[in-house]
Amino acid sequence: VGADGLYSTVRQQLWGAERAGNVGPLLWRGMSRGVAVEPGTAVEYWGSGLRFGYMPIHHDQAAWYAVGSKPESANAASRVYNFEANKSRLLDAFAEFPIVVREMIDATPSNGVIPVPSTAVRRLEEWGRGHVTLLGDAAHPPTNNLRVGPTL
Repeated sequence: VGADGLYSTVRQQLWGAERAGNVGPLLWRGMSRGVAVEPGTAVEYWGSGLRFGYMPIHHDQAAWYAVGSKPESANAASRVYNFEANKSRLLDAFAEFPIVVREMIDATPSNGVIPVPSTAVRRLEEWGRGHVTLLGDAAHPPTNNLRVGPTL
């Protein structure tokens, strides 16, 4: 069983080495402070070709991500490359979302956010060969806004 993650050695042995390719808009990952979120919850909002998700980390800290839901989305979040200089554009992109979304973006220091190109590895038609099978991200790798790996 090959359950060794996105860049699975077992997958490479069966189907050859490959690199993740750019599949869409820029993904933002951030850490906000001072916004109250319920402990033990994970939330994702969808709307207008955008998604925003968050989960509490510790007391008043939360990890969040913002991304376009479709690779072809030409949305404001995908055009923001300098967080501090374009913070208002990101806030505008999520203006129709619940207030907690804008509060989290606003409460994130510039060194608390990381822009990441949205990438994915090609999907396989089959997950195994002979007596070998793939499991998890090795078999069906998600785009990077959905990857959690060992944090499960």
